[in-house]
Amino acid sequence: MILKKRTKIPKGTRNDKSRRVPAFMAHAVFLAAGMIVMWAIQAFLAPDEGWPGSSRPTKKVSAYRQARSSSQFQPWGKLQYLPIALGRPEAYLTNLPPIPEATRWVLNNISEGGLSELLESLELDGRAEKFLTDRSHWEQWQAGFKITLPPDVVLDIPADTRQKLYALLAQTPENAPQRRPFRFRGGGIAQWFADSDLTPEKIELVHKLSYTNEDALCFADTAAFAQLSPPADTALLLKSLSRVPTFLLKVEVDPDTKIEELLSYWGKFGKAHEMRQFVQSLSRADSEVNVSFFLPSFARLRLYTYPRVEDPQRNEQNDIWTAMNFFTKKPDDRFLDARYAEKILQSDYMRVSSKDKQFGDVIVFAGDQNKIVRMCIYLAEDFVFTKRGTGVFEPWLVMRIKELIGESSTERPFEVRVYRQKPAGTSEASGRK
Repeated sequence: MILKKRTKIPKGTRNDKSRRVPAFMAHAVFLAAGMIVMWAIQAFLAPDEGWPGSSRPTKKVSAYRQARSSSQFQPWGKLQYLPIALGRPEAYLTNLPPIPEATRWVLNNISEGGLSELLESLELDGRAEKFLTDRSHWEQWQAGFKITLPPDVVLDIPADTRQKLYALLAQTPENAPQRRPFRFRGGGIAQWFADSDLTPEKIELVHKLSYTNEDALCFADTAAFAQLSPPADTALLLKSLSRVPTFLLKVEVDPDTKIEELLSYWGKFGKAHEMRQFVQSLSRADSEVNVSFFLPSFARLRLYTYPRVEDPQRNEQNDIWTAMNFFTKKPDDRFLDARYAEKILQSDYMRVSSKDKQFGDVIVFAGDQNKIVRMCIYLAEDFVFTKRGTGVFEPWLVMRIKELIGESSTERPFEVRVYRQKPAGTSEASGRK
């Protein structure tokens, strides 16, 4: 047996090959772990966040709707709108006008024979016909009659008959419910009362008491509802009806937006240079901006709010005062007088074609002898800024012109006119601001 001398392996070269494989595996493991950590962090980031330079996240499905004209170029940009219901402050809910104890109609300037013919023309039947044609229920009143109806008779009137009759009743100021009914929008009664806590049976009762007017679904019979319901349900009804329908408006600003043309429309009253950097930033981010950003301070501070309780003029502020103060830094309470507003409208404004209306124009519903029936400020598309009525229960909001026309039906005839403020220095306007 021959023994060979064992060759000594240099220390530095021992197991080089065996070490290279584990080292490679370690690097691979660390790389994979790092990728997993990065994926986990990205997964937990907010949906609209991401790593700098990463691809733009998928946008959420928006509840906003495209304005009709947004499929083609318009100077106000790509406009979107969202119908909302503006709630009334809780403090105001305690001051709601009391509900009438009963449904009472006033038919003025009509003879006994004329009233009989009117009721016959309505082609009533059932309880409604039996009660209304009984002349013992007609109470003589001035140059006409009053009729006080039990709730079951009111409920028995068909919707199409209610529509015709209430349109007639609305011509008499004493019939306030028919003169200014509540108007449901969009999804109608079911959508409006979806979160009202009213039972399906009570929502159906509202539906049976409703009618259409100027293509709007209306409700004017809170007295009948209250007589047929417990007080708690009536309170829920009033809370739901006290909400005011309005719109949120926004303009899309993407990399293809023509910024100068957009600012020329919305920023022509001396604010374009202040808006440019912000709008350019939105364009790079492919984002949008609420229209309230473009409004002057008077409107921006009041939009979607109610008159302040501490304001001494809160009970007098109306649509005329609102429109004439749109561009003022400090409200001018002389516009609480409609005659003064008419005077300034003639001296400081010029009439323009309705086809050429633009942001800031005053839209006037002019009645007999140029009396102002209603006034609002044009924004874009069919949308206007206004206050629907006088007092603390009416907020400043966005409406559509066609809605205002429908609400003003009892004031007809009137003409819809468009006025534009004359350039500064050519009227009294500059001295009032």
